[in-house]
Amino acid sequence: MENKITLEIIAEKLGGKVWQKNDIKRVYLDRGHNTKKMSTKTYVYQRENGTFGVSCYIECDSQPLAWIKSQQQEVIKDVMQDINNIIERSQMVLVKYKVLEDKPEVMVYVKKNENAEPVWFTEQNFFNEFGEYPENIFENIPAVTKQ
Repeated sequence: MENKITLEIIAEKLGGKVWQKNDIKRVYLDRGHNTKKMSTKTYVYQRENGTFGVSCYIECDSQPLAWIKSQQQEVIKDVMQDINNIIERSQMVLVKYKVLEDKPEVMVYVKKNENAEPVWFTEQNFFNEFGEYPENIFENIPAVTKQ
């Protein structure tokens, strides 16, 4: 499936700021620690093939280089996991939905991607597993009011 996630979507979902100069475009994120003695700069970029990369630079004169490198790798790993979650949620497909009669709640039957087996989720279970509702899953489902 084609990646339809852009740097602007990454910026919105991760709370970052888009920066562009000539052909260079990045999303700067507030990740890592910034103190009087330590400075962290983290950004996301998109490669020509559409995949994303993360760069993290930490400056801290009071820590050894090995510690700095380990912290950089941890920030990069965390940001890449967040990006992968955004991409995964964007690939979900709504198969069908139903409104439960015994309580005012919607259940959705979704596939994690076009080739996966569908699974039933209540809105709360979906939120618990994925952290947020992708717009493409719940946008066309009628709102349920609690009585």
